[in-house]
Amino acid sequence: MIINRLVAAADGHKKIILYDNPGTESFYHNLGFLPMNTAMAIWHDPAAALASGVLRPRP
Repeated sequence: MIINRLVAAADGHKKIILYDNPGTESFYHNLGFLPMNTAMAIWHDPAAALASGVLRPRP
């Protein structure tokens, strides 16, 4: 319900970008969100972010 209200409040914007935790993708997919292919990040503790699945290793 909260996400639906936030999406409704953003009506008229060109995009909504959501950061989610690994494993929650299907929840947000059911609310209409699609995965992005264009994000990059610099993390304070990249080893921990890689270990938790928040970041992917370089190809």
